[in-house]
Amino acid sequence: MKSTKGIKKILMALALVLCVAAFVPATASVQAEAKTKKVTANRNYKKAPALKFGITYKVTEKVNHSMVKFTAPRNGTYKVTISNIATLPKVKGRTDHNLGNLYIRKPYYNGKYLMSQTVKTQGGRYSCLFTATKDSYNHFYKGQKVKTGTYLASRYGKIKLKKGETIYMDYFYTGKGGKCTYTMKVTK
Repeated sequence: MKSTKGIKKILMALALVLCVAAFVPATASVQAEAKTKKVTANRNYKKAPALKFGITYKVTEKVNHSMVKFTAPRNGTYKVTISNIATLPKVKGRTDHNLGNLYIRKPYYNGKYLMSQTVKTQGGRYSCLFTATKDSYNHFYKGQKVKTGTYLASRYGKIKLKKGETIYMDYFYTGKGGKCTYTMKVTK
């Protein structure tokens, strides 16, 4: 009698542990979705990873001049924000003085070529968004009057899109080998 009660208690405890183990990973994955997603930009625009509306992405560039894309879910003006630019790999104790340029491009009428678009940004309208790492911005550009040609640590570009229209965010970086990370988000 005592041995069957002991076995039942062990089985119940084991069942409880298995239930908890099955439940915890499901809730952990839900929490991970709410945070920043990671993608790797691609040099070939046809293989560029797609960004979704309203989600913050940490983009990694392994080579200079890489792209990500966004397809508009409905008609409207969309705001593309780039920030937190940093060189890879980060060297401890060294300042990160690098610059970059973001071009927002649309496919030409035949779809073979991408054309830069003039977008509304801080300081006016321009076809290029000038970006800087935080160290470069704080050391060289902080306190200056913001113009379209001013390098900023965080930049946005606003562009009108029709439903189903795709834009490509083409980023050039001056760091060694073009390896960098940045945060990008598309909102309205």
